[in-house]
Amino acid sequence: MAEEKVNLKFSGSIFDEGLDLRDISFYSRKLSAIIDKSFISFNGSSSNIKNKYVIKTNAIKEACLYYDISIILSSVQPVLSNVTSIWDTASQAINLIKLLGKEDKMPTINIDNSIVNFGSGTISVPETVLKTALLAENDIEDLVKKIEKKELSTFTANNDELLSVQALPELTRGVQYIKEYKLQPLKEFHKAEILVYEFNTKTLTGKAFINNTELKDIETKESCDFNIATDGLQDLIINSMKKESINIEFMPIIKHYGSKQILEKMTIVGE
Repeated sequence: MAEEKVNLKFSGSIFDEGLDLRDISFYSRKLSAIIDKSFISFNGSSSNIKNKYVIKTNAIKEACLYYDISIILSSVQPVLSNVTSIWDTASQAINLIKLLGKEDKMPTINIDNSIVNFGSGTISVPETVLKTALLAENDIEDLVKKIEKKELSTFTANNDELLSVQALPELTRGVQYIKEYKLQPLKEFHKAEILVYEFNTKTLTGKAFINNTELKDIETKESCDFNIATDGLQDLIINSMKKESINIEFMPIIKHYGSKQILEKMTIVGE
């Protein structure tokens, strides 16, 4: 078994008069979720994750929420270049979001399995760190919101300050950037052959099997969500629900997962 130890501390006004069990539960769940997603970035799967490693705490202290935890893997600890631990990857993911937020516009992200490096409007980052940031952005955002509400002032790991009131503008902007990167509309048209099996005439949204598409370097699933750009396309969609394949023109929305790009949704604009 491999064991990794880390000291984590949440400080803020919410802890000044003792520790509420609900607060302990909230912060514990967020920590666990971020660490889980760091593990998944290495392992590629969330199935039976509780059997693959455990997170144990030896101490929770008052006046702040302090965890003295051990991350214990049931098998050999995954290692990727300079990223040497599950927590190291998780902390780099938080720092990545903070680093992105220092820029006035979203930098270009490159995959480089060494260390996080920034320069000239681009950022090079290990794939596992980027995957963790993409998977855990909602959990990190929830912690940032606690700073916005002035309940939390800092979050440190082994005395390294990851979140703080001073860094709130960068954190807020960085979370928004990673959300935009995670689901990115492509402003270009592509063609596909689809078979619609579900359609809502009120919301103009539905689901379709994808028989063929000209997308390159973008993975497609067996089926995909879609919306239509105008009411005038409803007849085309309804005809397809009669088990007829149709040819469409669409704008894709791409989901990034590390170096992978996956077709998440289609906006159908014509035939």
